[in-house]
Amino acid sequence: MKYLRRVKEVTKMDKIRNESIRTELETESILEHIEMKQLRWWEQHTGGTSSGEYGARKKEKGQATKNM
Repeated sequence: MKYLRRVKEVTKMDKIRNESIRTELETESILEHIEMKQLRWWEQHTGGTSSGEYGARKKEKGQATKNM
C-alpha cells in the first residue's frame, strides 16, 4: 500500500482510504490476488472439477484400462 500511496502522491495525513486508492489506480487487493492464485493452483491439481467428480473420473479411467 505504501507503494500505491507514493504513486498517487498521497500521504496518510491526507486521510484517503486504501480502498479508494486501489480503485482509482485500478489494482486488486492482496487478498483477492492470493485467492485467485490459490484457485488456479487448485484447478490445476484437481483437473478443474470438484473432488468427488475427480475421484469418480479417476476410477473410470482405471476400470477402462483393466478391461482392455
